[in-house]
Amino acid sequence: MENLQLSEWHIEGLDGAKVPTLASFAPQPLLILFYHTGCPGCKARALPYANTVHWEYPQLRVVGLHTRPEGPAYSDTQIEEVIKVYGLKFPIYKDKGKETFESWGAEGTPHWFLLDGNGHLYRSLFGSTPNALMRLDLALTELGLEKVDID
Repeated sequence: MENLQLSEWHIEGLDGAKVPTLASFAPQPLLILFYHTGCPGCKARALPYANTVHWEYPQLRVVGLHTRPEGPAYSDTQIEEVIKVYGLKFPIYKDKGKETFESWGAEGTPHWFLLDGNGHLYRSLFGSTPNALMRLDLALTELGLEKVDID
């Protein structure tokens, strides 16, 4: 999977906010979380974990992509409420329909895509169980990222 170049994403900002290109994150590595507000694992484990990673790895950019592979639709206001309740400090965008989710081959929510500083896919991981998050921690270390103490 290393060095696989992903297609450009098809996303939109909440309430029409401007969105970045994938290339705009270089040369920093990027962790992308596909999630859905109606997904219990996303809310209970993935979003809090992504927020922690945002703080613990300052050399890594973290982005959330709200997508809807199935289940109810959520308004921008409802998505923004989750951001507020969870105190999320990383940017959240919306997948247009589920275009990026499908073109990148995501398996469901939550699904993580870790890109190296050149924008190449380094790891793709599905899930938020402790085992999945442990594998993601290992991938961050393998990529050469160093965790800082946030206590």
